[in-house]
Amino acid sequence: MPLFDSKAHPINHHWKNHYLLLEGIRQSGIVNMWGAAPYLAELAGITQSLAKDVLMSWITNYDELKDTYWPSQKVYVNLTDITED
Repeated sequence: MPLFDSKAHPINHHWKNHYLLLEGIRQSGIVNMWGAAPYLAELAGITQSLAKDVLMSWITNYDELKDTYWPSQKVYVNLTDITED
């Protein structure tokens, strides 16, 4: 049984680049993914609210997104643009 209802957090194909950024963040190991929304917001130049929505969609639909957007490949994201508070 899925942890979250995919109907509440559906895949939005307009968010493809955001999903790829999240996968790059995941692969980098820079942060636990539950805390990735601020990183996504900064990297993508989007609001925290939208970043949280994208993150929940990414978490909920991870297996399907992985098979669709980055099957068996490494995703590279330049994380040096993230500033530390």
